[in-house]
Amino acid sequence: MTGMAMPAVPAPPQQRTNTQPSSRPRTSRALTIMSLAILSIVIAAALSLVTRHGGRYPWTASGEPEKPVPVWTNPADALEYVPVTARSFQMGCLPTDAQCGADERPRHKVVIQRGFRIGRTEVTVLAFSRFALATRYVTEADREGFSHVFHAGALERKPGVSWGKPGFTQTPEHPVVNVSWNDAAAFCKWAGGRLPTEAEWEVAARAGQEGRVFPWGQAEALLLDGQPLANAADESAKKKASLAPIVGGYDDGFAYTSPVKAFPPNAFGLYGMAGNAAEWCLDRYSAGFYRASEGTDPVGPADGADRVVRGGSFVSLLGSLRASSRFHLRPSMRNDHTGFRCVIEGPLPGER
Repeated sequence: MTGMAMPAVPAPPQQRTNTQPSSRPRTSRALTIMSLAILSIVIAAALSLVTRHGGRYPWTASGEPEKPVPVWTNPADALEYVPVTARSFQMGCLPTDAQCGADERPRHKVVIQRGFRIGRTEVTVLAFSRFALATRYVTEADREGFSHVFHAGALERKPGVSWGKPGFTQTPEHPVVNVSWNDAAAFCKWAGGRLPTEAEWEVAARAGQEGRVFPWGQAEALLLDGQPLANAADESAKKKASLAPIVGGYDDGFAYTSPVKAFPPNAFGLYGMAGNAAEWCLDRYSAGFYRASEGTDPVGPADGADRVVRGGSFVSLLGSLRASSRFHLRPSMRNDHTGFRCVIEGPLPGER
């Protein structure tokens, strides 16, 4: 290279004749045999795990063979979406659920007349950064200079916190948080869709398994064969973030948010429908809406100051991870544990 002196290359040493037989072939054969043995152990362990789970993810063992998930990548936001076909389902709290809230009753039949595509994961930091760069969008937290963080069991206003500065480490594959309902709606519009209605969110979360309190079943247990099932308020959050209260004895390995695919998906192939980041829905909130809800494609009440939030998060106890659990926040509210996913309307293959 011009302007640089190349170091002298030493002459190779003279090779000496070795009359002793080389041990390399024998060593190589031994390493090969050892590698094959290790591989056999790994395969056996994997087959054992599949057998215990019935060849399915833990919470998809419904007695029906698991089908491949038909994933569609949205060119607008580069995120994966999964189709949910038209169907009817029972929405609201199960009669056997001891933690049922008054706003989760009565359980009622809902008909979804047209299929839709819903984000396979929560919207990621990477996807939101693409949106912000492409549109020069400024979130409400950035405009007003603060967001809210969960501390000692309550929300606290904290200056300087935003989706790009959540107050803890995130990778591009973590869910974006510190976004308001208005921010989330703007992203989904840019992506060619909208936020899911509360009914769409719940039918997607239940994934055809209506008789379960939690996505993984009836049991209030967040471990299956030692495998964590959701990012909830846990021992990691207590140690690293002084979070309280927590699910005692449970440790999912994440004090704050986790990558969006860190835990098993449900039977529709959707990740994070319980825990990690709570999720904004399209609907306005009303505590008594279920008593007057229309049974076909409900979109929430016409009036109401708050918007619905679903799914629970990394600060949530078990009760908030139930498929029927409902929350609500002002649309301008933002915090370090609420994000969202989008829905894309339009006929699915086979629909008119």
